[in-house]
Order: sequence, then C-alpha cells, then structure tokens
Amino acid sequence: MELENYLTTTFIFSDADEETFYILRWWDQKTQVYPILSLLAKEIIACPVSTVAVDQEFSMGGNTLDERRSTIRPENLEAQCLLNDWSRAASITQDSQNETNDDEDTKGTSGTTTEGGTSD
Repeated sequence: MELENYLTTTFIFSDADEETFYILRWWDQKTQVYPILSLLAKEIIACPVSTVAVDQEFSMGGNTLDERRSTIRPENLEAQCLLNDWSRAASITQDSQNETNDDEDTKGTSGTTTEGGTSD
C-alpha cells in the first residue's frame, strides 16, 4: 500500500525556493507518510559513490601480488596485506604522536625572549 501510494503520487519539486535539492532531507521529511520507503531510500542514497577503501585494498593486493608471488595462497596474501596495513597504520600513528609531542615542546617557548636588565 505504501509503495502504491508513492508510485501514484505526483510530486512537484520547485527549485525556486532553493538552489539545491537535498534528497536525504526530502526523504527525512516524508518519513511519516512513507516510513518503510524512507528508510530504504536513505540506506541506498547514503551509500558512498566512491569506495576509496575498496580501491585501496585492491591496489594493495595488486602491489603485493606480482610475478614472483603469483602462486601465493589467498590466506597468505590476505595476511601480508593486513601486516602491510597494520605497519602503515602504526607508522602514521607514530608520526602523529611525534608531531603532537613536538607541538607540546614548542608551545611553552614560542615568543619568549631572555633579556638582561639593569637596575639604577
């Protein structure tokens, strides 16, 4: 019934009010009228268009799997990719901690000068 109601309803989208139409906001406003369809629509529309993480994983697998390692077993390839990823994450964490420590070390000394004074 909800689907039939949605399919037979004519919607008028006026762009005179706003320059940009936000489909997620529209479905959020229609939650009372179309509770199930709005949930489905929000789930589908909210999916990222670009799956950078997936692309990176395939690239990492391709970088690990080369002519010399063409016979590596899938579970070993997965383990190698995980080890590479963990190593890279540890390196990034270490770098960010070093930057934070460097910032803390220089906060107390920035802008300070030592001047000798004379008393008369």
